[in-house]
Amino acid sequence: MQRRDPMIAVLALGALALSLGQVQGGTINITFDQPQLVNNDPILQFYNEGMTYRGIGPGPSLGVVFSLNARVFTQTSGLAGTFTTPGIMELYSDTAREGEPISATMNVQGGFGGIVTFDYAAIDSAGTLQVFSGANGTGSLLADHPLPITSPQTGPGIFVADSVTFSGIGHSIVFDGGNKQLGIDDLVLSDVTPEPASLTLLGIGVLGASAYAWLFRLTASQRRAREQTGSSPLLLTRSPAGRG
Repeated sequence: MQRRDPMIAVLALGALALSLGQVQGGTINITFDQPQLVNNDPILQFYNEGMTYRGIGPGPSLGVVFSLNARVFTQTSGLAGTFTTPGIMELYSDTAREGEPISATMNVQGGFGGIVTFDYAAIDSAGTLQVFSGANGTGSLLADHPLPITSPQTGPGIFVADSVTFSGIGHSIVFDGGNKQLGIDDLVLSDVTPEPASLTLLGIGVLGASAYAWLFRLTASQRRAREQTGSSPLLLTRSPAGRG
């Protein structure tokens, strides 16, 4: 029978451990529907287990932080379409005139990959959603997704379902649109942070591969010693009693 190379087993075990360690930790769901949220409040650190501008919180521990122009609105009875009540996120600035182009940034500390799904409403002016590899809209541009107008300015805001796919790992999303004219809801991101179970498997796999490699080296050393001395590996034994 042909003897397998132990190093192949070591490499295979290491690759298996690495693949397990990269298992995605699920999804990040941002609904803007938490009951403690209040109308017209900048979200800020709420989804990072922190507070909104008005001191509402702490919120869920999702590792997500919004810039000042991203506000939650809970009085949404005049809206229509695919969004879920009561809350949405709206681009909103007190210093810009209505319809003036503004932006809001969402940072995701652990990163996200593959696809972002969401509902949006664009009233009277189109918007964009851009995914960046770095925080605060820095690094490589991974996606530049248009958000066409969904409803006229004189009618209700109509939400539609949308999604964007990309390659790489994103750490921020920049929303561009008209002031008070772009709404976002039900953001779902693919979380790329390894789960604790995957990290445990990764550690076990690496330790197992290291131990196997050490045993293989030890066995090879003993085999060379036998070849040099012509005897079996030295064992510690007690001498028989009375032997001189």
